[in-house]
Amino acid sequence: MSYNALVEKKLSCSRQQVFEALTDFGAIDTLLDGVIDSVTCTGSGIGCLRDIQLSEASGWQGRVVERMDIAYDGRIYGYSISNEEEIPIPMKNYSSFVMIEDTPDGGCAVSYGSNWDPVDTDEDALRASLEGLYAAILDAIEAQSKQAA
Repeated sequence: MSYNALVEKKLSCSRQQVFEALTDFGAIDTLLDGVIDSVTCTGSGIGCLRDIQLSEASGWQGRVVERMDIAYDGRIYGYSISNEEEIPIPMKNYSSFVMIEDTPDGGCAVSYGSNWDPVDTDEDALRASLEGLYAAILDAIEAQSKQAA
């Protein structure tokens, strides 16, 4: 499957640490310092919703509601945007997918990608922004795992 945006990264933390951080759906603000003004989560597990208020520093100030679509076997995670008619990000039909695999050194390899349709914007610039966001999330997970050790 091809992705509009894709980050592939090896991390020193375990697959389980990455999976647990991603599926702690309401704690996304702990991974994106300064980008999120507030987040509330309704429900838990598959189908839960997180209502995110993006800060001005994000470049996309406004509200985004995301739905957890899949969390399977500590290896697969995915979510989509539920309120695409009102999001500040110039895209529609957003769906994200993360695959996490163990590496022989005790770390993991992560592929974090998304598919979406741009709306009146520079697709390359949007791709770069999203890939920067995914890389920042993965870097924050790795940093938190080192602090916890």
